[in-house]
Amino acid sequence: MELKYFPKSIWVGKRIDFQDAGSSWILREKLTEHSYRLSKKDADEYETTPSAGATFKCQNLKNPAQEALMKIHIQVPYSGTEFRPLTSANVPEDLEEYIKALRRLRDCKFTPNLLEHKVDVQEEDRLVPRGWSVYLLTTAVPGIPLAIEGSRYEYENQLTFLVPDGEFWKNLDRPTQDEIRTQFEAAYKTINTQFEPFGDKYVTKSPTPWSTQYFGVYGLALRPQSLRFPYDPTMTVPQLEKIGWRF
Repeated sequence: MELKYFPKSIWVGKRIDFQDAGSSWILREKLTEHSYRLSKKDADEYETTPSAGATFKCQNLKNPAQEALMKIHIQVPYSGTEFRPLTSANVPEDLEEYIKALRRLRDCKFTPNLLEHKVDVQEEDRLVPRGWSVYLLTTAVPGIPLAIEGSRYEYENQLTFLVPDGEFWKNLDRPTQDEIRTQFEAAYKTINTQFEPFGDKYVTKSPTPWSTQYFGVYGLALRPQSLRFPYDPTMTVPQLEKIGWRF
């Protein structure tokens, strides 16, 4: 059973203050939760800390008609031990880069707008006293979520697929999925003219060529987990299907 670090009894109804902006928000509903658990050995090797995150619907305390999303990330204890890890004042680099990406993509129609954010320390009675915590207040992107946190494995002969849970793979037919892939490719190329998504520190660079294999990175195609093959950005959908990909 997966550990839950954001129990509704504690978090729903909680007030989050952004002192610099002078605003306060009430968490009304938990939408998703995920965790990135690591042993101390792995954390030291990857030079990061284990963490968990959750997304909540929230409401402006002074203006209840204003709603937004709150994404909260917290440091959690090492897996496989009851001991709490040493507190860390350093937010993981990938989370810092995510915040920078939201800043750069402000007013982009494909991504949420970052309204407020803060880096804080956990209270003494929390999982990691004085460990780091990050609060991101964003707008909600319109539409129906195509995937949710979580996944399942499927087996076909000797091929193993990691399938994201959600609407895309459960209820949509192939023509609808293909149309979504087409729209995703167009959106990706639009964003990629503004900054390089995989570049260090999101420094502005020349756009990188689109690759059909990016569909696998973002859960819009299923790459066989049990096969190894060279990366080739020129491969087409039919070519990928021949070597075991699922579209």
